[in-house]
Amino acid sequence: MHPARLARTFYSEVFEVNLQDNDIHIWLGPDTGMPTDAILREVLGHYLPAGQLQLARTANGKPYLMQQGADPLQFNLSHTLGRVACAVSRGICLGIDIENRQRAINVDEVAQRFFHPDEIQALQAITDVAQRRQLFFRLWTCKEAYIKAIGQTIAGVSLQQLGFDCSAATLRALFALPAQQQWHFHNQACGECELSIARA
Repeated sequence: MHPARLARTFYSEVFEVNLQDNDIHIWLGPDTGMPTDAILREVLGHYLPAGQLQLARTANGKPYLMQQGADPLQFNLSHTLGRVACAVSRGICLGIDIENRQRAINVDEVAQRFFHPDEIQALQAITDVAQRRQLFFRLWTCKEAYIKAIGQTIAGVSLQQLGFDCSAATLRALFALPAQQQWHFHNQACGECELSIARA
């Protein structure tokens, strides 16, 4: 992966490595099988000197930097079929998920098992198969992005309880969010993939 050539921000086509307080930088690239830590060191090396790139992991496996200053970098990584995405921010709690819509899964069966009843109803109302798959992956990536942002795993939460209202262009959480944090959910189509970010 060559992030310097593939880098772009979530909000703008103009990429600057100068990361401001409210910025989120998204790095997209092909999934070449490079180990996760190697990808993170390559991306984070654009923001920090090599001596500060010591990675550790929480009990749930979320990577973080061991040595942080007063303005810590937050980051998250996601893989899917053929693509990898990494989000970087300064002081913003975040999670990212990217999924390829061409994955060979039965979205209706998965939704029945893991989705909120309102989400299932919204999916069943869509007769166009491609549009239904797109909404499914929008919802799935939002769930995963939030789970990753709070440092949990899919096994540690109830996906059915993490429901979203998809009646508007922007997804709105149907579940109770921490009162002390203002959460935002962003979605973007990236070719054959769906990408979501959860941020607080």
